[in-house]
Amino acid sequence: LRKAFPNFSPDQVQPQTYSVTVSFRGTGLDVDVVPILYDGDAQWYGNLVSQDDGSFLKTSIPLHLDFAAKRKRAQEKHFAQVVRLVKFWARRMKQERDGFRFKSFMIEMVLAKLCDDGLDFSDYPEALQHFFTYIARTDFRQ
Repeated sequence: LRKAFPNFSPDQVQPQTYSVTVSFRGTGLDVDVVPILYDGDAQWYGNLVSQDDGSFLKTSIPLHLDFAAKRKRAQEKHFAQVVRLVKFWARRMKQERDGFRFKSFMIEMVLAKLCDDGLDFSDYPEALQHFFTYIARTDFRQ
């Protein structure tokens, strides 16, 4: 990506474990580019490659998109907005606390579970409270 966009500064292209975050100056937009090794599977299963240790993680982009779309249909704009709010919080925590980790994908999974459990996401402070309460109560054991 750095070769494809030579006008980007090094801090605008940041490798993550399974993706690369591209930050666009001026807009504040960050885009995660997630390359997969694809071998022709009909469901588009392929492997993400960890930049930490070279291990593979099997995924399917269409199934992931369908998973998220189902929750967006159930909560229209509110699901996506709450996801954005929590991801914003996680980005801030990563900036403020060295070693803080909370994968974007995990945020989506927790919020999808709360959506499936019937949480109304239209009250954003209440939805956020439920998210943080779930994290604190379960400690990711469920």
